[in-house]
Amino acid sequence: MEESWLGWLLHPDPFGKYYHRFPLPPELEAARARFVRRFSWFALLRKRSERMYQLGLGGIVMAPLVAWIVLHSGPAHAQAFPLQLGFLYFSGLGYVLACAWVAWRCPDLVKEVFERQAVYDPERKPHWRVLIEEEIRALVSVRAYPMELAFDDHLPGENSKQARQLFLGGHEPHQSGFGSFGRCRLEEVIVTCAHERGLEVYEESTPPERSLSRIKAPGQVLEGREPYVVSLWIRQASEEEQQRYRGRQAEPSLEDEYPPNGPKGAPPGALVLGWHSRGFELKPDAFSDTPVAVKHLHGLRTLYEVIGVERLAEAVAGWQGRQNLWSRLFASGLYLIALVAFGVFLTMQSWIVVQAVRGAI
Repeated sequence: MEESWLGWLLHPDPFGKYYHRFPLPPELEAARARFVRRFSWFALLRKRSERMYQLGLGGIVMAPLVAWIVLHSGPAHAQAFPLQLGFLYFSGLGYVLACAWVAWRCPDLVKEVFERQAVYDPERKPHWRVLIEEEIRALVSVRAYPMELAFDDHLPGENSKQARQLFLGGHEPHQSGFGSFGRCRLEEVIVTCAHERGLEVYEESTPPERSLSRIKAPGQVLEGREPYVVSLWIRQASEEEQQRYRGRQAEPSLEDEYPPNGPKGAPPGALVLGWHSRGFELKPDAFSDTPVAVKHLHGLRTLYEVIGVERLAEAVAGWQGRQNLWSRLFASGLYLIALVAFGVFLTMQSWIVVQAVRGAI
């Protein structure tokens, strides 16, 4: 998977922090980045404006017209159609089909981010918020609690007790929220964008021992036997946390007032993330189409204000750029057909020119 082109194409993100724990050789990572980038939605969108692919468009109009004239000029001239013009036609046809397919299958947010410099739209930000939340909601998973865990005497947890009561009452307990992959993906976007703004990101532990720990990079949560389903709460550091942080920075030696194991606070403007376990729901409620900012991600408005809608849109579009693998491969194939057909056309035209030059000499 790490050293083959096929693995780079089939795997959604083979070198992402969620899938890989150890650093990779720079040569291998650079080769993968160059290869995968050619098949991203951004690369396919850029091909629409490349002159190399657009040159065959004239053949779409010229070739059918010449073919009609040849077919209606009598049987003596039935073989007079210039074959190279046919290749020019298929080159332009492949380009048009590729552009149409990309316009249909490419995620909307990717197209919006790609075209934002060329098209001014005052309603762009509200539209981007909807697209961002739609993509975040795609990270939400619904998991049913296994019956064997609910009635396992070796797992006397609170979740298993509640699930057992629901099973005994004739209900199947479900949980909806972010799994370990969704958590890693969201942390990666938030940490990256916040660090670009010069802001720190902290994680708040769950009660009863509430404390803050700085997040330097997104990490992977190892899931156990029970389903891992959490919701995210986002806020900025409170005034009390900021004062505690200033006190520690100003007087780091006052261990009596600021014990080592006590709350350490957070700098001004820091983002605080809280991952909380989701409770049980009945199946209709778990699959209900509830807005992500209401049910799964609380404080999304804070994220918009601190980081900015445009930067979040760029980050989310970044992971969308490698979605829909087969659609991207199909569009790449159409562009390749257009390029090969145009290359054959140029070769045939070059041969005609060479023959003409020889005759003149």
